[in-house]
Amino acid sequence: MKPILIFDYDGTIHNTLGIYEPAFLAAKSWLESRALLEPQDVSTSRIAGWLGVNSIDMWNDFAPELDEENKQLASKMVGVHMAQSVEAGKACWYEGAAEVLSELRNEGYTMLVLSNCKQRYREVHMKHFDMGCYFDEFYDCERYGFIPKTEIIAEIQKEYPGEYVMIGDRASDMAAGLLPGGKFIGCLYGFGSDGELDKAHALIKNIRELPEAVHKLEGNGR
Repeated sequence: MKPILIFDYDGTIHNTLGIYEPAFLAAKSWLESRALLEPQDVSTSRIAGWLGVNSIDMWNDFAPELDEENKQLASKMVGVHMAQSVEAGKACWYEGAAEVLSELRNEGYTMLVLSNCKQRYREVHMKHFDMGCYFDEFYDCERYGFIPKTEIIAEIQKEYPGEYVMIGDRASDMAAGLLPGGKFIGCLYGFGSDGELDKAHALIKNIRELPEAVHKLEGNGR
């Protein structure tokens, strides 16, 4: 029986930085203009490091002194900005992603997405990229109150029991893939830091390498 494939989204399928960085900078500018945040420069590399991190942890890391109401407001602003960018056609998947997903789908794999994103974000991506062609379900962490992916996996397995392969670019994905019954393929082309995915069962440098990695873990050796 084939394992279930559970994909992270941002940094694994979607090359997110192009729409996330301007959204974050717009929210940061708004906070600074209202003296809610001290003006500061933030590097692209630091911004990229927040991709794959849920919004609560991201704002706690960037602006721990900001009150919760304004953290939530800024987070909402980022989400709205990103959704508008998707609807405007500014979002893009990694080159070859659609072909790889089609190949795996045609081979009969059950394919799911588990992302540290909000419901609105999930909805606009599902529609814009016609993701129902590839995936059986897209789980956003907002519906679970942004609990860790390791805990959400248990809920997913109530609907989709069996062995699974988690595919992602961050340590939170790896932790979910290292649970009993799981395996993990780390995506080095994503937004993780050096050494973050060292405990992965397999590592890929390009999404086009994914089918071969899946087959090897499954023991097919194709």
